[in-house]
Amino acid sequence: MRSPETGTELESRPEGDRAPHNDEGVARRRDGFQVLPVRMECEAVSRLDEAWRRLGLRNRMDLFRRSLGAYLVNAGEHDVAALVDPGERHLATSATR
Repeated sequence: MRSPETGTELESRPEGDRAPHNDEGVARRRDGFQVLPVRMECEAVSRLDEAWRRLGLRNRMDLFRRSLGAYLVNAGEHDVAALVDPGERHLATSATR
């Protein structure tokens, strides 16, 4: 099967393995989560992995969530930041007071 957007070959999976899509074509899992693909150069990923370990974070995803949460807080998006990074929840409630 080929991707309609890029014309590249797609991995074929059994029908039951495919996630349902919303109106924008983004895959949604039944558990309410979506997988967001992030493509980065190998060297950048290696350096990020070194950084999250040095910082004492649990894993790469913890780094991404905290970084995105910090960016959103800095941009004034406190409520969205609280959804992305649970550590930012206190900022969302204090910002609305």
